Amino acid sequence: MKKALYQFCQSKFKTLSSGRLKLSALLLRLHHEYTFGEIKGDYLYFNEHDRMALIERVRFENGVHLLREPFPELQSRSKIAQHQRNEKVGSYAVSQDFILVNCLKNLRVNHQQTPISPITSLGLYLKADDIISVEHPQIVFVENLEMMANLAQLDIPDNLQSALWVYRGDIKKQQSTTTSYHFFRRFKDTNQLICFSDLDPKGIEIAITSGAHYWLTAEDTSLVDIELHGDEYEWFKQTKTIKYLQVKTDLPEKCQVAFIDMCLNRKTLKQEHMLEHRIKLGLFEL
Repeated sequence: MKKALYQFCQSKFKTLSSGRLKLSALLLRLHHEYTFGEIKGDYLYFNEHDRMALIERVRFENGVHLLREPFPELQSRSKIAQHQRNEKVGSYAVSQDFILVNCLKNLRVNHQQTPISPITSLGLYLKADDIISVEHPQIVFVENLEMMANLAQLDIPDNLQSALWVYRGDIKKQQSTTTSYHFFRRFKDTNQLICFSDLDPKGIEIAITSGAHYWLTAEDTSLVDIELHGDEYEWFKQTKTIKYLQVKTDLPEKCQVAFIDMCLNRKTLKQEHMLEHRIKLGLFEL
């Protein structure tokens, strides 16, 4: 989240946990970029879950608590080294400027083609700000790291053979989600954006808040009930997200169907299951 929107949210939601606010440019931006609340007439209505989901999202993106900490004014180590002996003080992780990408064919960015290694790898780390254009027709936002090394084993639609795959990152500082989210959304007007997430409540939330045009998921979402050994734990760890989806009135059709299948079975399916069981994946509009 950018500084202006961060500070706006701090001023509005530090004490107000639910209610309605008169629409403004920043509220519209918050709604569109973070799927925050619902717009009715000239007002944006929100509840406690919307507020908590926003706090969690900002924690993923910026590494701080939205309502308790100031906007993180960190710099790169090279900039700090201009005037400090200790280049690590007040710095962000070196890898924060980079994104992990992979593809099944040649990498095509900035009107150049680069061969991908024939040896199995997670992909290439590239400096996000250096990428001006992406000549792949689709950009796929990937939730779990293992998928990045196994793209060829996924049962994907044929039109994704030429896609660029971007790893979302996680909450660890060295793999921040902030840069990948910003990179992904930057190309919303020039490329087809696709979110590939787990088949679980959190996966639906990631898909609808990612800025993607389509969700890549199992064509048959009833496969959450596929026969597997062991007990199901993930469903019961996602209570907040389940409640959020239960009251959300504008879920895309495929997300509704998937959520119903999860609720009926009280089970989830991870991307690793889709990979190992060769589950057929399809694209569904968000």
